[in-house]
Amino acid sequence: MLSSPYKRAVQTVQGIADYIKKEIELIDGFRERTLTTGPAEDFMLAITKVWEDPDFSLEGGESNREAQKRGIKAVFDVAERYRGKNVVIGTHGNSMVLMMNYFDKQYDFSFWRELAMPDIYRVTLEGRELRRVERKWEPN
Repeated sequence: MLSSPYKRAVQTVQGIADYIKKEIELIDGFRERTLTTGPAEDFMLAITKVWEDPDFSLEGGESNREAQKRGIKAVFDVAERYRGKNVVIGTHGNSMVLMMNYFDKQYDFSFWRELAMPDIYRVTLEGRELRRVERKWEPN
């Protein structure tokens, strides 16, 4: 049981953690990307811009490339540490899609826009290769 340190990600996985009687380990690499230091004047414009240019960042924010690099490092660290085991990860929509995008470019801005909040995906890795992505929950 792993999670971003942000409260909403922890809350998303808390029920399963309680059910299987596991503690949640907080992993900073799974935190949501920092878009900007303050509230974005126009969130959709800001998020569109960072997806259009992977190296663009707003003041104090992370570019897609930076956020993806941070998230993928955490994924590979976890994959190595828990090789052959199932792991539950609580993260955030933008960060999750950036990590999935590292393996397969079909997971892009359009995919992110279609996410439910919260949403659940089962991602299967073999070593450093993405083998399967399955949506495990359908919103009403």
